[in-house]
Amino acid sequence: MNEIHDSLIVLRFRDIELPSGETIARHKTTIAEHGFCWWGWIFREYERNPHAELGRLGQAFAQSEGLSIALLDTGRSMVYRAACREIRGTSTPQRSPDPAATPAYYNDRRAPAWFNLTDIVEVAPSFVVGRICREMPSASDDCFVDLLGQVVRHIKDLRRQEVTLWVLG
Repeated sequence: MNEIHDSLIVLRFRDIELPSGETIARHKTTIAEHGFCWWGWIFREYERNPHAELGRLGQAFAQSEGLSIALLDTGRSMVYRAACREIRGTSTPQRSPDPAATPAYYNDRRAPAWFNLTDIVEVAPSFVVGRICREMPSASDDCFVDLLGQVVRHIKDLRRQEVTLWVLG
């Protein structure tokens, strides 16, 4: 992955098992109770697990004071900025590193990467729109990747790529 300070990780999600808006609400409640929460990146079965790239990214985060990532709610076309202080990527999906600091509905899930978040706030789509799509590390041969190297002009540009993880610059 490219220079960490010039990059923005975008994680796609949608409320499927919960009422609309509950994923963010429950993570924010966990942050209020514990000072942080774990966000699991749940990838699709046809995506690849870029654990090596996520591991390098996690090391870069450990050497910095944390960075912002974007959470893209494709069900509601909403964007959130999250303060991230750690990334844990693994070659096989794992349960949360700390179930007490993870919303309960997530504790039965396994994810190939867990993001330690200390704040989540709604932001305008311009937080991601206008940036260049540098990487789609989880893209497999089954994914559309025509946005790679292109400017994100609308949130819909990300949604149509059928991946759940991007790196924008």
